[in-house]
Amino acid sequence: MNNERGSSLLLVLLVTIIIMTLGLTILSVSIGGAKRTEIRYDTTDAIYSAMQNMDKVILEFKNEINNIDLKIYNNKALYQVKLNDVVNQLKSNHPVGLTITDITADFLEDSTNYEHNYYSRVYKLEYEAKDQRDNQYDAVKTITRQIILSPTPSFLEYAVGSFGKEDDEGYLTINGSANIQGNMYANVLTLSNYANYKDDSGASTMPTPYSAFDGSAFVQKRLLLRSSPTDTPIGYEAIRLLSQPVDSSYFYKNNRPTFMMNSNDFVEIDFDATYDKKEDQLSPLDSNATVVTDGSEPNIIITNEADLLHNSEDWIVIDHPSVEFFSGYTPFNIDKNIYVNGDLTIVSEKEVSIKGNIITKGDLTFQVQHAPISYDGTAIVEGNINILGNDDETVVEDDEVNFNAVMFAKGKGFISNTNIAGLDDKQLVLLTKEDVVVTRINEFASFAPPDEDTDIFNYNSPASLKAFFYTDKSAIMYGVGSNFFIHGGVFAKKSLEINAIRGNIIKGYTLLKPSPIDQTGKKSRFTIIHDSSVLTSQLDALPQVDRLRFIVGEVTIN
Repeated sequence: MNNERGSSLLLVLLVTIIIMTLGLTILSVSIGGAKRTEIRYDTTDAIYSAMQNMDKVILEFKNEINNIDLKIYNNKALYQVKLNDVVNQLKSNHPVGLTITDITADFLEDSTNYEHNYYSRVYKLEYEAKDQRDNQYDAVKTITRQIILSPTPSFLEYAVGSFGKEDDEGYLTINGSANIQGNMYANVLTLSNYANYKDDSGASTMPTPYSAFDGSAFVQKRLLLRSSPTDTPIGYEAIRLLSQPVDSSYFYKNNRPTFMMNSNDFVEIDFDATYDKKEDQLSPLDSNATVVTDGSEPNIIITNEADLLHNSEDWIVIDHPSVEFFSGYTPFNIDKNIYVNGDLTIVSEKEVSIKGNIITKGDLTFQVQHAPISYDGTAIVEGNINILGNDDETVVEDDEVNFNAVMFAKGKGFISNTNIAGLDDKQLVLLTKEDVVVTRINEFASFAPPDEDTDIFNYNSPASLKAFFYTDKSAIMYGVGSNFFIHGGVFAKKSLEINAIRGNIIKGYTLLKPSPIDQTGKKSRFTIIHDSSVLTSQLDALPQVDRLRFIVGEVTIN
């Protein structure tokens, strides 16, 4: 009996010790959790405070930049002094936690003396988030924003758009069911649920769902909504869009844009002045040049074996009305600037690679036959720019031109039967005085699979056109037979019309018309995803205006 009582006492003591230990452990965990919660609150407060301070810095920075008139600071050395003063003042106003670094050189192929050669700048702003523990400030996170200062026109900031100051300018029409990721800009924006197209029987229309958007729509005058080609559109004045939501039925799967108005902040491009300025900058008149003149032949054909390609000076100047570079037998490589007093056609039976500036007093044509063409440079073209692939309908379209280029044409732009890829992960920026036509891109190509992803803007395939297109006139694009995927943007001063359907399409004398229900859930045949990297990847070649754009990048917290 005594042994049983002793055992019971030991058991009670053991249970008591276990309970006390568990209690102390729970208490310790609770205290530690409370402490960690307190630290988390401190960290959150510190990050919030740092972000507020960063916003103040950006506002001060922007106000100072808006006061810089490039007409006054046309001397880039004085401009650099002014920028240094602005940055130093910001650091003085925020002596604790703020770091400002000029990272412009990271985006230039040749950063030699860039401070005195370019207006564009890229700054990295960092602000340390600090919390106070035991009366000491500890850095816990760093808030980072990228700021781009660029004297570039505003159209580069939009996926699609149309704007001009005249009454007949600024008309953006999106017919059918496109996917547009990025901001839009227009005086008048029209959306419809049918697509215009042309087949062998003539012009027609096809009913579709409406378009899907991921971004903001800056509408300056009005929004028009159509449900058939003959109906009276429903109209919303721009100011009304800010307070009255548009019915979700006008947007594919409720993927609607955020409607906004803009202050007088849109910076247009003066095409003629920009063209003349670029031509003056690139002119070979003061450079070493090899001059070729042959008036006896109607067309000069130059192959890769030609001595002038390898033995010439900085410029090859060809005084002839029609010149052809032809890679018929071996790859064609040239690392010179080219001036042609007439038309220049570049034909690729074998691979062609050209690095250098091009000036032509006639048309410039890239003609892909059986091998890709690569071009790295700036082109100034008095006539039209043509980018053409092989139009053989019996083979899969695999023609490709690779660009790291900014090209200006006083005539038209015509792109057909070819893909445009980015050279060195960059892109083409094409600006024309007259209309732009982009046609027969991946014509009647089928999606595999045709069903869209849960995120309808998620594309795993490479863009078929890595480019920005701008025209001082008008552009019409058809994503019906063609299959467009543009990583860049399209902008027209007068008017831009986009037509699009969803899913696969079968070629015939007349196109079979899938119903809007059958198109729902399918990938769009016209997709644009805005490429914001153009402002840094083409930093030294973009067209310039007389005022700086202040462009703020996304927030990162590390």
